[in-house]
Amino acid sequence: MGGVQGGWPRAGRNGGGGRMSEADGRGRGEGTMAGALARRSGSRAAPASGTVPGADRASGPVPTHRRRARTRVGKSKDPDYKLGSAYVLESIHDRVMAELVRPEVRALLIRQFGRFGVRHMPKKAAYSDLVELLLQRWLEDLEEELEAEG
Repeated sequence: MGGVQGGWPRAGRNGGGGRMSEADGRGRGEGTMAGALARRSGSRAAPASGTVPGADRASGPVPTHRRRARTRVGKSKDPDYKLGSAYVLESIHDRVMAELVRPEVRALLIRQFGRFGVRHMPKKAAYSDLVELLLQRWLEDLEEELEAEG
């Protein structure tokens, strides 16, 4: 075997093995798949020379399918919330995540979320909710400590 896998003599990449989809005289962007993709995305592919645009479709109105507008959900989409990242020791993060899985800890946090006005998913206690709770409690304690000192 002459070093070509499969036994087919092939020309190199740039040497030309013949035209593939353009063999019927159409240029790139004018094939069946390109037309289907163009119709799906709503754009129009350039018509092939000598063809009438839209002749391949049946006559009549073309149904348009609009996606339903989704409501913006989550804190990442809420303008009242801002992303605040912080570096936390891996060991602390791992311990916190392990505690958030425990049902009794989750129930306690959910009660505290309600008491401090932390918005959270129903029956869920997420890491960011805990961080918000801790920051709110720290701010309240800070005010009390500053008043006690002054």
